[in-house]
Amino acid sequence: MGIFSKIKNYITGGAADVSVVFENHIVRPEEALRLFVTASAKDDCTIKKVYLHLKCEETYKKRETRTSTDSNGRTTTTSHDVTKHHRHYFKELVLAEGIRLEKGSEDKWLAEFIIPADAWPSFVGKDCHMTWQVFAGLDMPGNDPDSGWNKFSVIKKMNYSLEQV
Repeated sequence: MGIFSKIKNYITGGAADVSVVFENHIVRPEEALRLFVTASAKDDCTIKKVYLHLKCEETYKKRETRTSTDSNGRTTTTSHDVTKHHRHYFKELVLAEGIRLEKGSEDKWLAEFIIPADAWPSFVGKDCHMTWQVFAGLDMPGNDPDSGWNKFSVIKKMNYSLEQV
């Protein structure tokens, strides 16, 4: 491989492909989320660590209104929707350290994580949604190859009772 290809892989993170495959992409609080992280080397790779980020993030639209008065005393009111994000949970798991992958080889790691008992459930509403996601990456010189964010669902059992009148 030429020097320019090595530089390109260093800058773009193209030295390896990283993917995530869920054993089950729907879990409940206090259950284990199990997934496999796979790295396929396109070039020789010296990896400091293989990591997994887990997050739960709420995304919502909020209407913001601003009122201003000019020097002539005229008042102007403008409104627009703003998308906001709030992170409810974040954790990093280190799956392996000090790995060497040769060009053309592939390695796989099993990750298992217990969803917290107080975890927010996944949902999608009109102006708000709660999303759980994982992101796998290889910590190596240059731009880290990664899987991008992959969604999974956390569901909670709801106990509904009907009263007879």
